[in-house]
Amino acid sequence: MLPIYMALIDDEEDKSNFENIVNKYERKLYREAFKILNSHELAEEAVWEAFYRIAENFKKVHNLPVYKMDA
Repeated sequence: MLPIYMALIDDEEDKSNFENIVNKYERKLYREAFKILNSHELAEEAVWEAFYRIAENFKKVHNLPVYKMDA
């Protein structure tokens, strides 16, 4: 799914930054989603929906301070 979402981002540096965000937060998001949804499939879908929204709005999101990104 990552290549599909990266197609939403124009700048190569932003694509690299987005990939770093996915690598950093994918497991954490999945764990939290699974705790709430109790389903592997739904948790996976929720995680990638979140990344889709981040990719769509990456120009707004990528400059957030680290503590806001973690939240």
